[in-house]
Parts: sequence; C-alpha cells; structure tokens
Amino acid sequence: MRLPLQALLLATLLCVAYGLILYLYDPAGPSALLRIPHWDGNHYLSIAAEGYYLRPCGQELERKAWTICGNPWFPGWPYWNRLVAATFHLDIRDSFAYSAAGFGVLAIAASAACSHLLVNPSERRMQEVNRLAPLLCALFALLQPAGFQLFTHFPYAFVITLSWGYVYLLYGMPHALQRWWLLAPWAATTSLAYPTAAIVSVFPAGATLRASASKARSARTWQTAVFVLPFLTGFVVLGAIFHAKFDDFWLYFRHAQQFRQDAGVLRLLWAWDGIERRELAMTAWYAGAIVLFWTRGRLRSETFVYLLAVGAISLVSGTTYSLHRYFLMLFPLGAWIAYSARPAWMKWAWLAVAAALHFRVFLPRYIEGALV
Repeated sequence: MRLPLQALLLATLLCVAYGLILYLYDPAGPSALLRIPHWDGNHYLSIAAEGYYLRPCGQELERKAWTICGNPWFPGWPYWNRLVAATFHLDIRDSFAYSAAGFGVLAIAASAACSHLLVNPSERRMQEVNRLAPLLCALFALLQPAGFQLFTHFPYAFVITLSWGYVYLLYGMPHALQRWWLLAPWAATTSLAYPTAAIVSVFPAGATLRASASKARSARTWQTAVFVLPFLTGFVVLGAIFHAKFDDFWLYFRHAQQFRQDAGVLRLLWAWDGIERRELAMTAWYAGAIVLFWTRGRLRSETFVYLLAVGAISLVSGTTYSLHRYFLMLFPLGAWIAYSARPAWMKWAWLAVAAALHFRVFLPRYIEGALV
C-alpha cells in the first residue's frame, strides 16, 4: 500500500463511495461541498477573483475602531485556483470545485502512502505486521469529524497534500538533509497555503538535530535554520503584499487578532457559553485519540511535538467555533492511531465515533451553512 498508485486507487474508491453516501444522505450534499462557499471559503474565492481588498465594515462592527474588514488570508490556495482557471479557461468557481475534488483525493492518498514514514526506524518491522494501517490512515483523513472540509473552498486538502509531500521528501528520500535546495522551496510553497503549515517545520528540526548531534552547536543551529526558516515564507510574502498594497506589513496579524477569544483555553474547558457542545465533543475526540493511542517510541518524536503544537495553537489562535477545521491540520494523527500498540477493535471503534460525529453532527451543519 506504500506505492503511490495503490494509495491513489484506494483514495479514489473511498471518495467515490463517500460521494455516493453523501448523495443518498442529501442530494444537495456534493454540490454544497464542492461548489457553494461557506464563511471563510468566500474570502478565498474573492482573493482568486478580485485580489486582496479592505472595505468598510458592516453596521454591527462600525463601533469598533480596530475592526478590519477585508480578505487578508494566505495566498497559496486562491492563487493556485486563479492559475488553474486561467490555464484551462475555467470559471473561478469551477476551478475551486475541480481543485477541491482533486486535492481531496490526493490528501487521502498521501495519508495512506506516507504515514509509514513517521514510524521510528527502529520499529520498521511493525509496518510489515500492520497491513491495515494505510487503510486506517485513509479512513481517518476522510471520516474525522470535519473530514468533508477536504472537498470545500477551504485550503485544507491543498496544505495537507503539500505537508505529506514534504514528509515524504524528508524521510523517504535518501540523504534528504543534503538536498536543502529541494526541501527549502517545497517548505516555502507549503507555508504560502495556511498559517499553521509553519509548524510542519517541527519535522526537519527534529531530523536535523538528530543527524547533527555530534557537531558543534553553531553547526547544528545553522543546519536547523536552513530547513526551518523557509516555513516562515508565507508570513513574509503576505506581509510584503500587504505592505505594497495597504502600507501595512502586519495587517494579517492585526486582522487575525480581532477573531481571538479572550482566555480561549479557559473558555473552552470551563464555559459552556464560549463553545458549542459539538466543538467540545470533537475536541475531546482528538485529545482522547492522542492520549489513548500514545505508544512510547513507535513514531518519530517530532510527531508528538507536532500534534501538541497544532492542538495548543488551534485552541488559542482563533475562534473556538472553528476548531473542527483547525484540527484538520492534525493530519499525522491517523498514523498515531494506526501504528499504536492498542488492539485493532479499539482503533475501529474510535474511528466509528468520528464517523458518527462526521455524519450526524458536523456535515448537516455545514450543508445548512451553520458552521463557522
């Protein structure tokens, strides 16, 4: 199942089956995912169609002098769709629909094909006896509580595909750390897609620190920086765009600040009025998976650091009403579950709970336009 064509075939069959289930569940469902933008999906569409802009805020926001209304989101996904539309002479909405379908399949295929690369090299024999792991990883990517977001106007399938591609280049390519000229541009491209993509730098940081353990501290620092700093390209490019157009290099951060909730973590844990119960249940599912399927030494240590960092930043960096999609960036969690030492029935049961949240709680709300 590690072969890309096998993984691609598996992902395609799963997506076809998912599309059929979705159609039987609600005939409007497939169109709602692929063609109808919701919430921030409208901003990505507007960037692709019109470029970046700032506009006067609506009446409900005019009393807040610091409020910024516009579309200062990351450029990778919308400009990819603009390129596709121009190349194939498509309407921009068609470009988003085709790209969402294509990258949705690729993200699921990459989960199946590349998850084994996160296994600690000393535990490689475990892969031979765990032949269902690629299937579990693919199903996790698709059926996690908000897995349907892989097929929407949001950039999650795009950035997850690029992130898995980086993992493959880093761990699957011989002498990868000697090929910074390939890894650095890939990291920079990934960083243009989504802010949390910067945390993918945890993987090259761990790899370089292990490989250079016998070198002087200055050499280790330099080698780590060569692989980590390209992941900041997205913030720098976006700042340069905003400086040139709006004379405000820090516009993205000032715009994002207005959506942060005060004491986000405390609100999440203790205040029912600060978060919908569905988001709390979903958060418990992800946190429970990290704790329940933790097995010391089975996966590379940077995998746990990545999961912890994405989870923590997701809790405090934005509105808790959107945690269901922020947590999509926990893409290594499928490997975390699949290669755990826990019994198989426990893994399938945990996935069944995710599927129940997916189809009974989150998907209907998305189709109704009620998810932030």
